Amino acid sequence: MSLHHFVVRSNNPNDCVQHPCVISAVDEDLLHKYQWHYDVDTKRIVAGFRRGEIVHLAHLVAERAHGPRESMLLIVDHHNNNRSDNSRPNLHYCTRAINSMNIAARQGCSSKFKGVWSETRRGKLLWRARLKSSVGGKKRTINCGTHATETAAALAYDLALRAFVLEHAAAPQGKQLARAARFNMPRTSVGERSTL
Repeated sequence: MSLHHFVVRSNNPNDCVQHPCVISAVDEDLLHKYQWHYDVDTKRIVAGFRRGEIVHLAHLVAERAHGPRESMLLIVDHHNNNRSDNSRPNLHYCTRAINSMNIAARQGCSSKFKGVWSETRRGKLLWRARLKSSVGGKKRTINCGTHATETAAALAYDLALRAFVLEHAAAPQGKQLARAARFNMPRTSVGERSTL
């Protein structure tokens, strides 16, 4: 699928940075329908109002690619966590709980991996991993242990996430969960992992 690259300005008058964006070429006509800008608060590409609601570019593209949302509980998720990439392969519908599984590691944390942090015990640096989820309306925390290296903790997180996804594979949201699960180490599918 061919992509169209374009640039939008921020809605903040003090921000003179232009934000690069991506959209599928088949959806290029949407760019001429509205006056788009980058919302610095939500970090999304938005326009004015339609039927009393703010128009999000991702929502319009997802409606075209996947049809209207089956439920108001579904939201649009970006696979690669880049809200400026609104190409069709990057967008899908999911619940907020499943969307939370696709969040990258936060900035300013002690680890570059999701679900991993460092702590010092008796002067020794150790790495801990923990998986949190609220799939199916139940909050759940899975502790993945304490590890000597950051990479070992990240792998423990990935193994716990893989087991969690497989455990919920038969559930109604299982397919969405498998697509949204964000592993720390490169992967090709839920069951396959590249070597380090």
